[in-house]
Amino acid sequence: KETVRRLRSDAALTALVPAERIYGPQVAGLPEFPFVRVGEPVTLPFRASGMDGSVAAFSVHAFALGPGEDAAAGIAAAVARALDRRVLP
Repeated sequence: KETVRRLRSDAALTALVPAERIYGPQVAGLPEFPFVRVGEPVTLPFRASGMDGSVAAFSVHAFALGPGEDAAAGIAAAVARALDRRVLP
């Protein structure tokens, strides 16, 4: 939920994809293009000397109309920039 919230609040991304078309893992019906979907997280245990926790990974998919991949690639780059910011919630 935090990932979707962060993506929906990013102005550069929402200039390309309206915030209401940025979804979590569950998408009702057929979404209108362009849209972004954040997949289910995969969580694995992590143990190291003196530490105990977990590592989580997830996929983010960008969808746009063609004819080429330029629009989807631009959205993907905006997603990467939005998620790369090291700002604590």
